[in-house]
Amino acid sequence: MKNLLFILITTTLLLSCSNDPKTKIIGQWKEYYGIGEETDVDYNEIYKIQFGSEGDLMITCLSYDAYLFDNIVFDSEELSFRKENTSDPDEKFYIYGKLKLNSKGDWFEGTMKNSRGKTSHVKWEKIKNK
Repeated sequence: MKNLLFILITTTLLLSCSNDPKTKIIGQWKEYYGIGEETDVDYNEIYKIQFGSEGDLMITCLSYDAYLFDNIVFDSEELSFRKENTSDPDEKFYIYGKLKLNSKGDWFEGTMKNSRGKTSHVKWEKIKNK
């Protein structure tokens, strides 16, 4: 009886996860700044989106460890978040992202606005699933 209950609960959890629209954004994403505009950003960060232990979304930067992400929301079309650059302990520097997922699920496109008032157009390309 315990095995049957375990199988039933596991199946239910797997089915609920597979229907979750957040599963389509799980993976690694490469960032491109300044699409169609001049920018002083000359690097391409790599981000990993995954589920946390509570089933919530987590974003980590694989190429730079001074970013902390919070306020992460994905509504099946748009990803929004706040990214803090903690490299300077004397300054609270935040970047607010709003990125829309394309219909194929392989690109995000939108804006990043920093706490100094600068807004940049960005794209994130999906480079690896899971």
